[in-house]
Amino acid sequence: MMTVSPYRSSIDARYPRVFILFSSALAKESKLDGRIFLVILLAVYFLTIAISSSPYDTWASRGVLQTSWPLTNEPISFGDLYHVLSCGECNQLKYNVYLENPCDPLERLFMYPRIWLLPAELGFNRNHSAFLGFGLALIFFITFLRLIQRLNYVEALLYGILACSPAVILGVERGNADILIFVLLAWSIALMNRGAATSVASYGLIFLSAILKLYPV
Repeated sequence: MMTVSPYRSSIDARYPRVFILFSSALAKESKLDGRIFLVILLAVYFLTIAISSSPYDTWASRGVLQTSWPLTNEPISFGDLYHVLSCGECNQLKYNVYLENPCDPLERLFMYPRIWLLPAELGFNRNHSAFLGFGLALIFFITFLRLIQRLNYVEALLYGILACSPAVILGVERGNADILIFVLLAWSIALMNRGAATSVASYGLIFLSAILKLYPV
């Protein structure tokens, strides 16, 4: 007669069977890297949004890539990034953007450290918000995939749900500063303790993050 260990019996008594099956699924290795499945999930998610949009309102009506400001009807790509670039543009025009910002449709004042005005010094303005926003979103998702390492299919499904959650998608859609901070801190972790040069680069990224947003440290 097969005997059941007291330890296994205690686990079965304490946790529902669904929990045990779920834990086993998380521990099971898959033949292929689950990140491939995760990329497919993300592609399906964004393609679904694109296909479900009509040829006339496209992405704008969904608020994924463009938003029309209620007071101006001006199409805005990646609203938070657009705001930063508009501040840099007005700063070039000698406005004190901490007090006034006529370059922004809603005249939102600048509320970041002055380092965020540097892109305007390099020639970037509001017209580059879509290009820079797409680039930032792409780098964010590549960094996300690099950070989580190899997955099985169940883990990929869970990470897909997290990656498509409202909080993450809102940050991506807005081109929010937190997306850039996440990228910098993620790569600082990846570079840490891999040698003297990479450690210096890692601490440099943390320092840059602190300058950009103050709170990462």
